Amino acid sequence: MAELVVSSDGVETQHVHLMKDRTTLGRRHHNDVALSDLSVSGMHCVFERERSGLSG
Repeated sequence: MAELVVSSDGVETQHVHLMKDRTTLGRRHHNDVALSDLSVSGMHCVFERERSGLSG
């Protein structure tokens, strides 16, 4: 499982498990991961999960 670790000045502030196929991050409250840091834009980035074609 993928995990996003958010840090500020080298201090980890959040751990977010990326469970969805598409996860948004930004300052606006409607994002899946909302940050209050002014260096982050309202809709800063998107993490998209890609499925591999390999079977176990």
